[in-house]
Amino acid sequence: MSSRISLLREGFSFEKWHGARNDFLLAEVNALRASLEGPLESSTLESLAVDFCDRTTGLGADGLVVWQVDPESQLSAAIWNSDGSRAGTCGNALRCLAAAVLSRGHWDGSSPLPVSALELDDRHAPRSLNVFATLLSSLVTQEAAGLFESCVGMGEVLEYRELPKASLTDAAFLGGTVAQELLLAGLHNAAFVRLANPHLVLVLKAGTFRKLTSEHFAELGQLMQSQGLCSALGIPLSNIGFVGLPENAGGAPLDAIVYERGAGLTQCCGSGGCAMQVTLEKTKNSQAESIGSFAMPGGVISILNSGGTLRLSGPAQRICRLTLG
Repeated sequence: MSSRISLLREGFSFEKWHGARNDFLLAEVNALRASLEGPLESSTLESLAVDFCDRTTGLGADGLVVWQVDPESQLSAAIWNSDGSRAGTCGNALRCLAAAVLSRGHWDGSSPLPVSALELDDRHAPRSLNVFATLLSSLVTQEAAGLFESCVGMGEVLEYRELPKASLTDAAFLGGTVAQELLLAGLHNAAFVRLANPHLVLVLKAGTFRKLTSEHFAELGQLMQSQGLCSALGIPLSNIGFVGLPENAGGAPLDAIVYERGAGLTQCCGSGGCAMQVTLEKTKNSQAESIGSFAMPGGVISILNSGGTLRLSGPAQRICRLTLG
């Protein structure tokens, strides 16, 4: 275990959860503050997130969620990615948090629960990241011991822009690898979607998705996140989502995968699924209105776009409770 984790005092307790195999460590802020030798600051949490989430020398997770409930029963939270960057939002992490506060008795799960951005009162805190105040309301039900089904609000689309296929392919595909050629032949359309996080969504023609392997998606994700390509497309560094159109009209979940900033290919990405749903609706694919579910490697999530407000539903499961000692 890394030396930074070992500096935490014995007795520090926290939980590990996953939402469609997108896994997170959840720590209550007062318990974390009491276990640290020094002050709880954003810079400290950046380093802790990297060390905690490392799958070889740490505890292994896609992110660290720090949360608290104040005396008025108001919930606030902050999420750090495994690379130490602070996330604008994360639908799977928020679904896990909703289940965790329900299981701890802070909330009965019967009505929407607002969550605000947790600030740490140090001068380095990213106070502009207050997106939770408007993005989250949750409904959650317990299906079995440690297993929940939760729904979280993901806010509204802040920006949507279709990207001409020519501008994307001319800028990106110079090497002619197998993955690039498959995408060139199978790309249906592309769009930039900004929620709390920025996304580049690539919609693939029916039958194309399953021709691509995880290695292909990783190669394409790295290429799409290159500074040169982002500049050419006029977009910031974004999560890269791939979604395949169905081969028939059976209504099955669409195949999908996301290459995230700082994390690579993920088991599931809730905001990525939201961006995909928005893209399918905006481009008026004939199947889009009846499709709201996406089969990612870790499981199936469902997206509802109601009057421009997005909601994400899916499983959340507690993996274990941990106490350092």
